[in-house]
Amino acid sequence: MTQPVPALDGPQIARAKQLIESNDCLSCHQIDGRGSFAGPYLGDAGANSSARQIRAALVSPSAELAPKNRLVRLVTHDGNTVVGKLLNQDGFTVQLIDAPGHLLSFQKADLREFKIITANPMPSYANKLAPQDLSLLVKYLGTLRGASQQ
Repeated sequence: MTQPVPALDGPQIARAKQLIESNDCLSCHQIDGRGSFAGPYLGDAGANSSARQIRAALVSPSAELAPKNRLVRLVTHDGNTVVGKLLNQDGFTVQLIDAPGHLLSFQKADLREFKIITANPMPSYANKLAPQDLSLLVKYLGTLRGASQQ
C-alpha cells in the first residue's frame, strides 16, 4: 500500500522547482510542460515510484536504463547523427522522439548505424545536493501524480 505523501507548502514547492531548474534536470526530463523528452517524464513520478525509489534514482542511478527509457543513436548514410527515445521499430523502420520533442521516422535501409544505448547518462546527486535539498526534491517528486499539478 502506498503511504500518503506529506503536503508541501508554496515556498517548498518553489524551492523544489528551483532545484530542478538549477541542476539542469530539464535538459533530460520533462515536468510541468517544460523540458526534454530524452529522459523519463517526471510529472507522474509519485504515481509510479515510492519515495525510496525516487531517492535511489537520484542518489545512485542504475547503470542500465529500463527498456522504455532507452535512447537510440542513428547515423544516416549522409553522416547525420540523431539521438532520441525509441518509440517503435519493425524490420524496415524506426521511430523515435528527440529531446526537443520532434517525432522522427527513418527507413533502416537509409541508416549507416543503429545503436540502442543501454547506459544511463544520469549523474548521481548524492554529492551535488545538500541533504535537506535532496529530501525536499524527493518529497516534491513524490507529490507528482500526473494530470494537474502545482
